[in-house]
Amino acid sequence: MPRVSEEYLTARRQQILCAAAACFARKGFHQATMQDICEEARLSPGAVYRYFPSKLELIAALCDENLRRHAELIGAAAQGRDFSALADEVIAVYFGPGGELETGDKGALDLELIAEASRNPEVGAIGRRSFAGLRGLFAALVAAAQQRGEIAPELDPQAVGTIALSFYYGLLIQKLLDPSIETQPYVAVMKALLNGRFRPATAPAPASEAAAPQP
Repeated sequence: MPRVSEEYLTARRQQILCAAAACFARKGFHQATMQDICEEARLSPGAVYRYFPSKLELIAALCDENLRRHAELIGAAAQGRDFSALADEVIAVYFGPGGELETGDKGALDLELIAEASRNPEVGAIGRRSFAGLRGLFAALVAAAQQRGEIAPELDPQAVGTIALSFYYGLLIQKLLDPSIETQPYVAVMKALLNGRFRPATAPAPASEAAAPQP
């Protein structure tokens, strides 16, 4: 019996994952069946089950693949850049024309995972692991920037990673519900927040400071 090459196995596995992602995004995890995935991939059930015995294993594999893809995107953006330039590059990758935010199937799949995670403990564990990995990617960049003196040292890198995910997923949810929301004004405000330009230089002192007794 001829030996199957590693390239063939990798391509077949990717074929199944692409089919599963399309079915999950279109029908949801509950409605999409393994038969649907077989038909989408144009493979027999035996061929699909050889790689992924269950939908749960498909979900886990899709999350792992998603994390690897984000790591590659963020790693490429970080090459030789200080944090300000890095942030601009990451924003362009995720929010710019043709960026991640415009890939509708990926966004729908992400939201389906989040919704299912709230109902299914096993999917919830997969989702937590995936989001922890994403936070870790940003936290590592922040920690490195803190060592270079580019970010305030008292800030928690993990908390910054949480904010970074909120920037993306918060807009993703709103745009899927209301596609008329414009991305570029959102990006302008986000950059203002990151660069300390949200408040004008002549902004009045907060009321708590203004009311403080003079020494």
